[in-house]
Amino acid sequence: MLARAAAVEPGPDAIRVRVALFLLSDRASCVTGQSVMVDGGQSVN
Repeated sequence: MLARAAAVEPGPDAIRVRVALFLLSDRASCVTGQSVMVDGGQSVN
């Protein structure tokens, strides 16, 4: 819900949500040892 609202209204909150999701995906890839796809094309290793 919060992510959807942030996406509708671009601003500091939207950037913060994107950074948080990026960090979470990066942490997940470090834990699992697998690359996580971000934005449908870029793999985070």
